[in-house]
Amino acid sequence: MPFFGFRTHFVTQIRWNWMRLGDPAALSPAVTYLYAPFGLAGPLFIDPKRLGGNFLQWIVIAVLGQLALMLVFWIGRIFARKKSEKSGHPVFNLGVIVISVVVRGVVLALSAYQIGVIETLEFGYRLESGLVGQTAALIVVALVASSFQYHRRIAQDLAQERLDLNQASETMSTRLAEMENAIRSEVHGSIDPLIKQLDESLDQIANATDSIQVRESLRDIVDNELRPLSHRLSAPTALIAEIKEDRQELKSVPIPISSQIPLRTLISPSVVALLAALLALSQSIRALEPPNSIFFPILSGALMYILLASFRLILGSWVVKTWFGVVIATGLVLLAVVVVLNILSALNLQIPIPPELAALISVGSIGFLSAVYMVITERRSLTEEQLRAALLEEQHYVSLLRQGEFLARSHLGYLIHGTLQSTLTAAAMRLASHTQPDSELIAEIRRSISRAVAKLDSPNDSYFYLIETLTDIAELWKGTCDVHWTMDYRTVRIMVESSSAAVSVAEISRESVANAIRHGLANNVWITISEPDQSLTSDAQTRNLIVVSVRDDGQGMDPNWKPGLGSQMLDELCLEWNRVSGLPGTYLNALIATGLK
Repeated sequence: MPFFGFRTHFVTQIRWNWMRLGDPAALSPAVTYLYAPFGLAGPLFIDPKRLGGNFLQWIVIAVLGQLALMLVFWIGRIFARKKSEKSGHPVFNLGVIVISVVVRGVVLALSAYQIGVIETLEFGYRLESGLVGQTAALIVVALVASSFQYHRRIAQDLAQERLDLNQASETMSTRLAEMENAIRSEVHGSIDPLIKQLDESLDQIANATDSIQVRESLRDIVDNELRPLSHRLSAPTALIAEIKEDRQELKSVPIPISSQIPLRTLISPSVVALLAALLALSQSIRALEPPNSIFFPILSGALMYILLASFRLILGSWVVKTWFGVVIATGLVLLAVVVVLNILSALNLQIPIPPELAALISVGSIGFLSAVYMVITERRSLTEEQLRAALLEEQHYVSLLRQGEFLARSHLGYLIHGTLQSTLTAAAMRLASHTQPDSELIAEIRRSISRAVAKLDSPNDSYFYLIETLTDIAELWKGTCDVHWTMDYRTVRIMVESSSAAVSVAEISRESVANAIRHGLANNVWITISEPDQSLTSDAQTRNLIVVSVRDDGQGMDPNWKPGLGSQMLDELCLEWNRVSGLPGTYLNALIATGLK
């Protein structure tokens, strides 16, 4: 089992690094700057001992080679932008890296020849070794730069989400009030002209005009105005889409770095040893013959791994300041280089032209970059987790707004469909029962209509009570189906504090029971209202959440079932929900956000 766990982790890391290699940041100018120690080490500290010439000549040659590499990267970025503004491709970026190494080698050979340091072009010498060591070094640098930029992006996203959430939490009650006022204004805009028209008609009746026309007008208002209006109120609107219209954009945020870190995590024996072996191979290809050209890089890599792994064991769980730890880790890598070179010399193993300073610069840079990479990686996971939590909190917030809008519309729809429509219907019937309505009857009708209209501006929470609703559901279907519901005392407290969640639970329960009986022919329905199982989720995930589970013993879902108004309601009220057929019956699980009071 450990082997498979290691293999899964290894494959995951390969895929991650492959994705990072395809990022546009892998071709950024920062990559060429960070690569400079690798690119300059060979021409400045190895080639002068091998070929002669003064140091100033080799500075010119080394700089020309570095500029050639930077030029290829610049051209590569131009083509990458034409391919896509936001993302590149690993194969394309890898191709740019390889081409840049080839061009650098060609420029080094031509420059050395033109300046007169060498008498013959060394294209083969430059390319066969450069493609091994320099390509590997460039890939490592590209991965570090890409990972750093990726971390910066998610840190920016996290900071933006937190800013949005802070603004949202400060204005939630205001947004809901504005939302409810907008809905009420919409309703009044439709109803007030009708009520004014009715009032004028009642004046005509008071002046001894026939009431038949008024009765017809009342029925027309009920059938053609109020009923369609109550249906329109149940439809979703675009109000939620306006949540982030007034967001404050952040320009830039610092990349989050842990202040302290275990020192052992900054040392990567396998990565540093592999790259050290590749750099040794690039030198042995140039200067050694088989089998020494094989032994030298293998022994170099093996000894580097053993030393660095030993350092990790010795360091144990020592925690240090992050950047101080990077310096120590780099120093330990440099120490390992010195020890390895001395061991190889003591073994009388044939070594290329003494590359002590070049080796220190190249492998030391690898140690530094690998330590920085580990710092970024260690913090990146936490930043990603925080971003996911912020996004979940935003979903929670949006769900609360959806609940508020749904409940405001439902409340007004209930008043229009029930109270106002019943009042106007009753008025029409009372007018029909009197051949010549007197002034007292007309005044009473006016008062009843005024009271019904006034209720449109009343608070909506006084009309919905979860416990009474669940009790009414059980009583309503008694004799047809037994409805059982349970809710523990902690959940009751949450329902008391969050009226919108209580109404959401009531509406979901009512809809689910009706579906189970009408479509599933269920004899029993069980409703459970509880908090999420904290053994399965974290405290942050369970905070301000309620789970509604509805199970029945009916025939299950129709195979040809299609989403309808009930599904639309669940979408509006729930963070997430699912419904599946069982044996027997149907199971509904709904996750509801709480928090509105």
